[in-house]
Amino acid sequence: MRSRPSAAVRSHLLAHLGEPFADLREKVAPGAAVEVCGFAATPWPGQVTLATNGLSTFARTRGFAGPDGLADELVMVVGDAFLGDAFLAFFVNLARVYAAHAELLDWHESIRLDRPVPGSEDMRFLLPTPTAMFEESFALAEEANGLTAMRYLLPLRESEDARIAALGVEAFHQYMEQLAPEYWNLRRRALFPGDGVVRRWDADAGVGVVALDRDGLLVWTHYSVVVAEPGAYRSLEPGQRVRCWFETPGQDGYPARAVRVEVQD
Repeated sequence: MRSRPSAAVRSHLLAHLGEPFADLREKVAPGAAVEVCGFAATPWPGQVTLATNGLSTFARTRGFAGPDGLADELVMVVGDAFLGDAFLAFFVNLARVYAAHAELLDWHESIRLDRPVPGSEDMRFLLPTPTAMFEESFALAEEANGLTAMRYLLPLRESEDARIAALGVEAFHQYMEQLAPEYWNLRRRALFPGDGVVRRWDADAGVGVVALDRDGLLVWTHYSVVVAEPGAYRSLEPGQRVRCWFETPGQDGYPARAVRVEVQD
């Protein structure tokens, strides 16, 4: 049985995101066509939203929708600077992989990728999350044969994915509401700090390297990001235990750069 994009889902996307600047129709499985729609300056200027239309129809025609007809469409948001041929091909391939697996996404289970999200250096996980950056009404589209969930896929680093698994998805969503991270920035700072040890420190230059415990990530560190009392000398020593917030890319050949370092007693 053939499946095609849904008129109801398209109306839902247009009502919430406006007119798309691009529409691609892609074959994701035999007899299955999906639209990939791109929306500029959405949800905010400088950002682009990509959304599928047709995976929900595919799920219902192939029998893997929920018992009440619940089905999925995929959504991602990236900064303008990251949208290119590589990222678009990546998103289309996600739709093909979804169709091949023929399973609904689980809010509590991230997707492990075999390579980083294009534009990032170390984001190899995607977590289906509520579409918090949009209006609440965007999360579900009403169709005649069931609801369609707009599954926003949040790119994550391995260390972030591990922390979320330990924290629990519900607690993580509350944490994210308080943190308000740059979801769309594929080189954003880490959502969670990492604990580690100062591997080396050049006191004269005021720079050094922190090795994180969880994955051994080496983080370039400048004295200016070390937390200290007002007027106190900012420095570190080899062997000190620290808590480190970082971003990518790094500096001087290291994959990450510290944005805040706290010495642990």
